[in-house]
Amino acid sequence: MTKQRIAVLGSFLSIFCFTITAFGQAPTAPTAPRREFKNDGMAQDCALSSDGHWLMVAENRQVNVFHTRTALAVRRFEAHKHYVTAVATNPRKRIALSADRHGQIMMWNIDDLNLIMTYETPKDSVNLLRFAANGETFAATTQRENALYLFDILSVKPILKSKKFTSKVSDIYVDFIKNSVTTARLERSIQ
Repeated sequence: MTKQRIAVLGSFLSIFCFTITAFGQAPTAPTAPRREFKNDGMAQDCALSSDGHWLMVAENRQVNVFHTRTALAVRRFEAHKHYVTAVATNPRKRIALSADRHGQIMMWNIDDLNLIMTYETPKDSVNLLRFAANGETFAATTQRENALYLFDILSVKPILKSKKFTSKVSDIYVDFIKNSVTTARLERSIQ
């Protein structure tokens, strides 16, 4: 089904449900099944695994791994010494990235929480982490420096560092097929 058909069907169902309950009852909106994930602290960032089974939530100095069907925290990655600010999952492999306020980016296995590799940015808080669709490269942005770093997952050093942006980068899209990086920034510009 296309998105337009789903939207039309959803509109029809909401009107239909309202019509049925309009005879003396308060209207109730149709609700989708949802889960409430209980976290101990304030969530900084989250990422869903490519298979949809695991939700990674960055909180304090750790990343909680929740099972999406039960909404229970089943694992906890606790290798960071500083507050975790960003998390991302690989679209092709069962690995995740987490980054902290001091520029340390860790790649780890989602299943057993084993640390695979550690990457470094110049002691600056990492805002965003995004994998490219191929799963072999990822991008990271830093807060004070407003710079973009590209990493190959097999290399500890960045393969590219961009010039300093004029404002904070709010999102990144990495496309290595077209050999491009798209950034959205808070000053309302997209490059």
